[in-house]
Amino acid sequence: MSELDVTQHLGVRGWAGVIGGGSVQSALDQSRLYGGLVAGAHARLNQTFSMGGLAGLVQSSNTALSGSETLATSTGVAGLYGRAAFGVADIDFSLLGGAAAHHSARQVVANNTVETATGLFSSVFVAPGFGISVPVLSSDLGEIRLVTTGNYVGGLVSAYTETGSSMNLVVGSQTIGVVDARIGIEIDRPAAEGDAVTLTAKAGLLAQDNFGSASVPVTTFGSTLTVATPGGSAFGAYGGLKLDAALGNGLRLGAQLDGALRTDGVLSESAKFSLAGAF
Repeated sequence: MSELDVTQHLGVRGWAGVIGGGSVQSALDQSRLYGGLVAGAHARLNQTFSMGGLAGLVQSSNTALSGSETLATSTGVAGLYGRAAFGVADIDFSLLGGAAAHHSARQVVANNTVETATGLFSSVFVAPGFGISVPVLSSDLGEIRLVTTGNYVGGLVSAYTETGSSMNLVVGSQTIGVVDARIGIEIDRPAAEGDAVTLTAKAGLLAQDNFGSASVPVTTFGSTLTVATPGGSAFGAYGGLKLDAALGNGLRLGAQLDGALRTDGVLSESAKFSLAGAF
């Protein structure tokens, strides 16, 4: 990620970022690539509150089964974010929303012929979130904080009908509803004098509930079936390590590793890298 300060006037600070990344799930033979541009501005309203807004556009591509199934998505995002610093605790909050257009394509075998079925559909979402950070210990070696976060994602995926295939597949609409709550500790080791590196470690417990559509109607060859969709609750533990290094001349390099293990058997791992500069 690169960041550019474009405005700083009367307490207002503008920024822009280029994001990109990807993921691979070898067990399911799935891969995902994404990239986009996000820009916004924020301002300190007083000694306690700061507030900002953002907007962006992201393109993504998902493939599965050695490329025989693809999904291309264009997503527009807008939102508000802010922080309230009360001394004894900091509260972060955000409200994001967006809409996406999807184009799917997959190869199917019907009547001993390989056909390409395509579909067009859309989706919308809203995602409020908050975090509370309470410092519990501070020394020359760093700071320990108790952190609690809560996030919700809700939305709707529209129904669609595939074309280009004799199967005449029709998929009904689905609702999205996911709640993620976490509590844990964060330990900061700030950069010492002459040291350009800051380290942050975190660990804690999480709970997640997926209460979107429990099923979706699927019609093919004139017959309609009700297909169950993933859902339910899960608990688990998470941990992570973040590094921030000053490279000089206004440039900063960041790296972050995160992982989580849930009671439903899901193990997730992620790595993020960033390069930011102020001009």
